[in-house]
Amino acid sequence: MPRKINILSSPAVTRILDFVVTAMTVLVALIAWEVANRARLDPVVPSLLLSPLLVACATVLVLNLTEISTNWLRKDRVQLLAPIGMAALLVGPVTFTAGLHHNKASEAIVLAGLVAVLQFGGLSFERITLWKLCKASRSPLRVLLLCGHEAESRRLIRTFQEHARSWCRIQHIVHIVDPEEIEPLVMATDLVVLHAGLKHKLQIIALCRKHGKEGMVVPDLSDLSLLGASLQHVDDLLFLSIPPFSFSPFHRIVKRGIDLVLATFLLIVTSPLLAVVSVMIWLTSEGPVIFEQERLGLKRRPFLIFKFRTMADHAERTSGPTLASEQDSRITPVGKWLRLLRLDELPQLINVLRGEMSLVGPRPEREFFVKQFEQFIPEYYQRMWVKPGITGLAQVLGRYSTMAGDKLRFDLVYIHNYSTMLDLKILLQTIPVICRREQAKGVFEPAVSALIENCEVPDPRLVMQPAALSEAKAGASRAA
Repeated sequence: MPRKINILSSPAVTRILDFVVTAMTVLVALIAWEVANRARLDPVVPSLLLSPLLVACATVLVLNLTEISTNWLRKDRVQLLAPIGMAALLVGPVTFTAGLHHNKASEAIVLAGLVAVLQFGGLSFERITLWKLCKASRSPLRVLLLCGHEAESRRLIRTFQEHARSWCRIQHIVHIVDPEEIEPLVMATDLVVLHAGLKHKLQIIALCRKHGKEGMVVPDLSDLSLLGASLQHVDDLLFLSIPPFSFSPFHRIVKRGIDLVLATFLLIVTSPLLAVVSVMIWLTSEGPVIFEQERLGLKRRPFLIFKFRTMADHAERTSGPTLASEQDSRITPVGKWLRLLRLDELPQLINVLRGEMSLVGPRPEREFFVKQFEQFIPEYYQRMWVKPGITGLAQVLGRYSTMAGDKLRFDLVYIHNYSTMLDLKILLQTIPVICRREQAKGVFEPAVSALIENCEVPDPRLVMQPAALSEAKAGASRAA
């Protein structure tokens, strides 16, 4: 039987509760303000600018923009609370600006702060309560991992053990065989995970649908080209039309306009910080403050990217082109903190103004590494269909150490699903990502060849080879 869906985990229910909780917290803030001042507020303020309904609508909108993944029940606490903090921070200045029209600046700050604190507290309590209730009302999902070989299984195991252990339990790991042999195990689990490149993938997906089981597939790169496909028919034949990729003139104009406005604004706002960082680099290490390096951009056109120098001058003189590692001796003390806070990327706002980069897009890479990646990832050239960016979907949902093929999956999803709204979501998601240290770490040295060599299977008995399937078949059938 299909697994029952908890109504509390429905995105629609969550948004309704977000709206109600936010409206209530704003009402509490207004009442507290009235009590503290022993007088009623000017009716214009709560009715037009600080209306609970207006603030609640703005909050729900910001939450939609800051949550790329809607399945927040499968997030950790940091991922759960980060969008709420963003909503409180973004709605707070609106409250402050509104309060200036009818209050002193100091009073407006107190009122905005009160709204933001109560809003963050109320939404956090709501989300964590729902999160715990949903988890308490269902047992962890029983997971079946299907992999082509042992290296893939080790990587999937590590991913699920480190990032999904709160909502699932690995029940079986099978190095894939005949789908008919797999069916009993599919019937006895809740979630079937398939690695990319598996044979019989379509048959296994059909089994999941047949038995009402959820399937999660690591997509092949060729699968992602279908994201932009449209349905067409010629006579009685149905086709998927995959047009050549190109941004529409409207999207190009809007994207360029947003780049110019935001890049100019950010350069002005961060100019004192840019000056401080420049002085720190100049005082603590020899060499230029700004590091220039040739990268490949739109349609493989080379350009010079600007970054604050974080390594010793001429760091690659003896080693040649090398990716930064987690404990790289070439990184300066100041450079370590600049990389951690992503401040070394700020000069690339100049590249954006010059039209060589965009705020959002795949990260530009050097020709040396592009040629290496293209040897084993033929689709890698597709990243250069669009302008490179300062941030992107791969930077928001992945890490610095994420493998090139996995980053490419994120980049192709962005390219084939491009919209202005997606750009805004990625920009907002970049803010909390900057504060997450693990996403700024360099490549772990063994990961250059394989990220999973040192990953251990949690229980060797879980790994099932074809010889063990026949024994499990009867037991799984009885359990089903």
